[in-house]
Amino acid sequence: MKQLIKFTAFFLIASFIFTSCKKEIPVPIYGTMPVSVPASRHCLGAGEYDLDIIASGTFNFLDNYNDPWDGDPPGFYYDETYMRAKGIIQPLGNFEIGVYEYADSAVLSDSLYSTGMQIMNDVPNPSLFVGGDLSGINFKKLIREGGGSFTGTITVTYGTAKYCDANVFKNLPPLIVTGNLNVGTQTISLRITGKTFF
Repeated sequence: MKQLIKFTAFFLIASFIFTSCKKEIPVPIYGTMPVSVPASRHCLGAGEYDLDIIASGTFNFLDNYNDPWDGDPPGFYYDETYMRAKGIIQPLGNFEIGVYEYADSAVLSDSLYSTGMQIMNDVPNPSLFVGGDLSGINFKKLIREGGGSFTGTITVTYGTAKYCDANVFKNLPPLIVTGNLNVGTQTISLRITGKTFF
């Protein structure tokens, strides 16, 4: 009986501590790099920006990939491409750009499951970011064909500006993404232009 009372008291105290902690809203980011933002965050008001970011970085391609630690079901394989590049947005400073693409693992298939891109300030706990769906680019196909130049768009669907206005990205035209992918050196150069809000 004494152990049951101890266990019940421990459970009640642990439940109280767990439920009274600050809740966080997960923010999707490319691949397996989660970032969280406190639910109580106030509007940062960084404002509107006409972007013209030039960035460079590296990419990786994982063929027939399955990550059971990431919740992938057994037997489900896909090809994953992920990229990281760094650039500067004046006057906000250094930013990191992340790109992911999940594609059908069949060698000659150009079918994509999911793609996305995020632009966030390059600090340990990013406070400014935008991200969304990437379209018009098929990195798996580009890698298979030996690399080269590409053009596409990012439809921004989330970011820190949503804390100021939930509809801020609703009628925003897509950002334009251009660049070059070098298969031999596994490097990528990007240019992102267009209007967005941080």
